[in-house]
Amino acid sequence: MMRVLTLTCRGWSADVVPENGAAVLGFDSPHGEEVLRRGQDPEGLPQSMACFPMVPFWGRMPDRTFEWNGRRVTLAPNLADGGVAHGFGWKAPWRTEVQSSSSVELSYSHPKGRRGWPWSFEATLKISLGQGELGQLLRIVNTDVTAMPAAVGFHPYLPAAPGAVLAGRGGHGYDLDADGQPSNVRLPVPHRMAVDQTRHSLTTTGTGLVLEDGQNARRLTASTDQWVLFRPPGENLICLEPVTGAAPSSWAGPGDMDFRGLGPGCSRQVRLSLSLGPV
Repeated sequence: MMRVLTLTCRGWSADVVPENGAAVLGFDSPHGEEVLRRGQDPEGLPQSMACFPMVPFWGRMPDRTFEWNGRRVTLAPNLADGGVAHGFGWKAPWRTEVQSSSSVELSYSHPKGRRGWPWSFEATLKISLGQGELGQLLRIVNTDVTAMPAAVGFHPYLPAAPGAVLAGRGGHGYDLDADGQPSNVRLPVPHRMAVDQTRHSLTTTGTGLVLEDGQNARRLTASTDQWVLFRPPGENLICLEPVTGAAPSSWAGPGDMDFRGLGPGCSRQVRLSLSLGPV
């Protein structure tokens, strides 16, 4: 049975499942409100939980294949339909390095060649619970001798009933194509947007987003202004995913997003904090 670590702080609680992709199982207020969608089964798929880390890439990889610096790479599938998405950390056990009543530090080591990835890397994840706020910091380090593509992010699931509104700083976004990658179709992103009207899109709307749902406001603050918006079909949920680095479809050349390889010994990180309060 999967081990569940429960973090607490003044009535707030968050459950973490290190051996199941370092996923957050749930984040609840002292009154039992679900700040994130609560997963029911610690041994279930990460997509059924509250949040999971994405490393060393986010998004779906077209045909499980990409080219990098003249090398063609084909990865092992990690989806039921035979595809591959969101890297490897979310489908692997993580080690518990340090734990207290309100925080935990986890790590994941990926050897060269595992699941077809030609480079080795280390990832660390720190999850901290304060009064009314859950913070996560995900970091990747290239432990190989050559540069590799690398991107990191979080995939949180937030309750969003009909009529919920997403507020940010506005900006622009991009439709996602059939492979779940940013297309060239650029869209305006308003300062306020009904969740019912959101489409799959990649947006650059500043480092903070607010999800207004009835009397509650879920506030997300990240270290990046790149967000993937995804509305799971048929569910009162929205995924607001802070990501850094380019999606796999951009690895073959420069694109609109941050396109940088990660050199030996170098690191990249993303931070996300989530809180619940009145609108």
